[in-house]
Amino acid sequence: MTGTGGTGNTATERAALERALSELDARLATDAERGHDARRRCEQLVEQLRTPAAAFLRPELERRLARHVDAGDSFARDRIAHALAGACGQDALPALLRAMVTDRNDDEATLQLDVLNLFTAWPETSLRLSLECAASDDPGTRMVGLWSLAVIDFGGDTYFGLIADAARDPNPAIRAHAMTTLGTVFGSPPMRTRTYATPRTKPWRSRRGDPGPRR
Repeated sequence: MTGTGGTGNTATERAALERALSELDARLATDAERGHDARRRCEQLVEQLRTPAAAFLRPELERRLARHVDAGDSFARDRIAHALAGACGQDALPALLRAMVTDRNDDEATLQLDVLNLFTAWPETSLRLSLECAASDDPGTRMVGLWSLAVIDFGGDTYFGLIADAARDPNPAIRAHAMTTLGTVFGSPPMRTRTYATPRTKPWRSRRGDPGPRR
């Protein structure tokens, strides 16, 4: 009897979460004005979905995230990304990093903040995925990988060589991004490229934490 009750409670909770997602879809589709009021109307539903119990909705959330990214709807994208991050934790990172490819970090956008929070909570997964992105054949994905490595190693030099090498990338946007990163994050010109060509092991450091002394 106990087992049956538990199963019933789980089914009830899942049904409530599915309804919350459907209602969020409806609000995102009908809120023409994407200001504070629209955000407030969606907030309760998003928070309801930000629970490990909603992890079963991951495929649905990822499909919605990809659709809003393709549509260029940063408001809806950020609401779904926030729900996905809260429900799935580190398992949400691949989808959120894909969404970052077209991110312009607009005013009011929160996608980048969700990614940074996941970096802080799951450093090993974050580093592995960031290195995979940096090695991608897709220029946009490579740029996300370089940004991620600069954040993860903020103020350090473990991945300096990878970013310095990107200053010679065939893609001009990546070259420009690498040069900017070298100057603003590492505070060094690309002359140091070969000095740290082989990454060394050192403690992971979050951009949101103490970056330590600059070298």
